[in-house]
Amino acid sequence: MIDVRDIADSATKVMIDRSHAGRTYTLTGPDSITWNTVAQAFAAALGRPVKYIPVPPEAVADSIREMGRGEWAAGVLRDYCATYGSGWGDFVTDDVQKLTGHPARSIEQFAREVLGPALSR
Repeated sequence: MIDVRDIADSATKVMIDRSHAGRTYTLTGPDSITWNTVAQAFAAALGRPVKYIPVPPEAVADSIREMGRGEWAAGVLRDYCATYGSGWGDFVTDDVQKLTGHPARSIEQFAREVLGPALSR
């Protein structure tokens, strides 16, 4: 997982510096985290309990179908959830640091600086 601000910071650097042309970067947050870690960070930022409840990939697909998004979208999101649930995206890079000069922001930072203020309005 990655903070959207790190994506924006990295994209800005790549777009204004031609030395990045043709290069590929894999942007990640600073740590490999679980949904339980996300729930803990959100709970700390909001000052109230937040519990992660896993949703099976097929239940995700059923929800997408119920929203009328079609079989293709249901299949994509089902497969996406199953793939990430099996650990496919469980890695970290330092590409944000290399591009921006600052470390990638943690889930705790995101929760404290973005989520908490947004939900306390």
